[in-house]
Amino acid sequence: MVIESFCELLPKGTQQVAGVATAGIPWASWVAQTMNLPMLYVRPSTKEHGQTNQIEGRLITEETVLIEDLLSTGDSSLRALDALRDEDVFVTNIFAIFSYQFPSTIKTLHEYEIKTSTIVEFGDLLAYAKEYNHLSEEEIRDVLEWQKIHKVGERSFYFRAVYFLYFRRLRTLAYAICTQDSCHNRIPKDENFFDRHDSMCVIF
Repeated sequence: MVIESFCELLPKGTQQVAGVATAGIPWASWVAQTMNLPMLYVRPSTKEHGQTNQIEGRLITEETVLIEDLLSTGDSSLRALDALRDEDVFVTNIFAIFSYQFPSTIKTLHEYEIKTSTIVEFGDLLAYAKEYNHLSEEEIRDVLEWQKIHKVGERSFYFRAVYFLYFRRLRTLAYAICTQDSCHNRIPKDENFFDRHDSMCVIF
């Protein structure tokens, strides 16, 4: 479902797919193969040996979509975007599987004037969690407060507690939503689902 969704989101006229190293590389590869497009990937920084490249692949400056697995702070995506723009590559969109929709991230992406698209967003995930009673009303309020005032590197007990209590279940549910063919009708309703599938949710 992830690959199909990315392919459906591709703007007409896309000439190239770029993956953000490392987690965005396999998704970009599969999309490029499916759509018969050239693909490259972007490291966080230049290599310290060899040809010292930050960008690997045949560079095309025309319409390019940048693919990431997860948008949290957006830092890795924006570093890759900067690197591509420095080479005069026209990046039309950033794609990701999931976004936490942190207000600071949304603001920064807006300042970069880059379109972003995700398969599942934080609000969608909470709606499913509420509909199928995976989180209580109180838990949802806690998570929304965490999202609202989240700060990078925050170490307080409150933030750690919210993350470990609720996000383990939320990320598992996000995996289910992203990988089921008919996600709405196949969202898990049993609590044991989380324990059985948590090991598959490393992307979140």
